[in-house]
Parts: sequence; structure tokens; C-alpha cells
Amino acid sequence: LGNNPQTAKALIETLAKLTNLTQLGLASNNLGNNFQTAKALIETLAKLVNLTALNLNNNNLGSNPQTAKALIETLAELANLTGLSLGGNNLGNNPQTAKALIETLSKLVKLKELYLANNNLGNNPQAAKALLETIQKLANLEGLGLANNNLGNNPQTAKALVETIQKLAKLNTYTF
Repeated sequence: LGNNPQTAKALIETLAKLTNLTQLGLASNNLGNNFQTAKALIETLAKLVNLTALNLNNNNLGSNPQTAKALIETLAELANLTGLSLGGNNLGNNPQTAKALIETLSKLVKLKELYLANNNLGNNPQAAKALLETIQKLANLEGLGLANNNLGNNPQTAKALVETIQKLAKLNTYTF
């Protein structure tokens, strides 16, 4: 979609009309490559308040920090989300994006599944530690994917990772 603006526009306009939509998978569409497409998607996602599951894996969202930040902030409006997949988007490469992710996750209290693999989250140990502390507070979390984020490379982050896993009482699936 990110490589074909006309198709993306038509799909996003259609999605905006599906206000009862509960699950949306848009993985591997290069949405981060086109600002206009990403902006239209952000506006549409804000209208899909019934979404319970959203998969935006592998969309290169971190390539444009402003777009990534705006998209992540919009996710906070989706209070019914129980499943969120943002893997493979390099979200840890920019401090503003990481901060927005932390703030958004703190509002998504219904999350049961969270997948953030392959996002370079360990690049900024302070942000990674804050993110893990936020994840600890997601009491309903049953599945967590943090693979390939270099979270164990820093002693402070590694300690926060262990504490996070210990505090998530309902966790039954974890990938690191």
C-alpha cells in the first residue's frame, strides 16, 4: 500500500466506513514510506473505535519519526484493543517515537497480546527501561513478544526485563 498511493487511498476510504470492524491486519505494506498514506491511515484508525486487534508489523513506520509518533498517539484512542502487533518497525530508533509508544501503552489497559519484536528498543536504555516499566502495568497481558530488541545488552534494561516478566501474572506466551 505504501508504494501505491491510489490503491492505499481507496482502501483507507473503505476502511473508514467499516466502523464495526474489530480486527485489522495491515502487515508488510510499507505504510511508513508514504506520508500521505500514513496520514490518511491515522485519521481512519481514529474512527475505528471497535477495533480489538491491530497488526501493523513490518511497515517501516520508524522511517519517519513524525508519522510514527502520530500513528502511535492515535492508537491510544483505541481503548478496546486487546491485541497489538507493531513488530519490525524500528520504533526504538527515535526518542520521540519511543516516548509516544510508552504513553500510548499506558492507556491501552485492555491489552492481552503485545508484540514489539524487531524494533531496536534496546538502542536507548533509558527509554527501554521506561517502556518495560509501562508494560509491567498491563495487568491483562497474556502474550508478549520482545524478540530481537537487544534488551539484554544493558544491565539496567536486562534487570527491567526480568522484573517485567515476573510482574505479569497472566503471561503465558513470551518471546525474547
